[in-house]
Amino acid sequence: MMHETQNDLPSKWKWRYVLLCGFTFAVVAIVALLGYLFFVRYSDLASSGDANLPNWTGNVWGNVVYLLISIVFMGFYLWLIIQGTRSGSGQSWQIGALLGVPLGLLSLIVGIIVNLFKPTDPLGSVEQNVLLLLGLVACLVAGVWGTWRGGHIVAGIAAAFWCAFFQVLFITLTTVLQDVLFADMLTRTIWSNDTTTVCKYRHGLSYQSCEIGDNLGGVATLLVAWPIIGAVIGALSSTMTALFICNGKKRSSVIWRREGRAPLIFTSVMIVVFLVEVIGKIW
Repeated sequence: MMHETQNDLPSKWKWRYVLLCGFTFAVVAIVALLGYLFFVRYSDLASSGDANLPNWTGNVWGNVVYLLISIVFMGFYLWLIIQGTRSGSGQSWQIGALLGVPLGLLSLIVGIIVNLFKPTDPLGSVEQNVLLLLGLVACLVAGVWGTWRGGHIVAGIAAAFWCAFFQVLFITLTTVLQDVLFADMLTRTIWSNDTTTVCKYRHGLSYQSCEIGDNLGGVATLLVAWPIIGAVIGALSSTMTALFICNGKKRSSVIWRREGRAPLIFTSVMIVVFLVEVIGKIW
């Protein structure tokens, strides 16, 4: 029996380490690509939009501060997944990963393939908007699945949170990667028709950096808001599930607190970040 238990434990958590390795690779790739954009490709990237931060720090230090903000964001995401997937944290994160990771990878694959044949904006294209809508549907499903498996509403909310959490990381990766790979082509095609943003007053490489800066501001907002939106969607579906599907499962309040800890910490921190952004117009 002891031998069986010892063999089962590694197999049970083996894919957690695979997930963590993949997540870490994505985080490092995002930071590296952003470093390339800020310090190699576009020296004026920080001041390309209408944010206030470059006015306070200057262009060079604006690039530095924006990269540091990106590192803090990614570090926080990485810390949260490490803490939220530890043993004893319930099954909500596994449900979220099963639904959110494939959608995120699909966003990455579709974004790259579509741009190889037809130029599309990395953030805001029809394909990406459809995948975002599918993400909301996945959060609804995660809320139902998490509540049914966990036996309480918190499990459903947490599952939906993790679903959106994993999806938005890959949306960030695909947006930044497409900006790096296809910026020249997009400038000659779809970005040249953009007359609705502050970028219409710029020309040449400055115009290109402005469009990229606009995309980066968009993904920063998604990183702040999307997991919270997923949790809210999951709260609706998990509440309905708790009302209409009585499976008789009971879970310890300790498990409730562990499953709900990650969404609570994330929401608390990001509400502060959102208020700072709204008041200071940081990006």
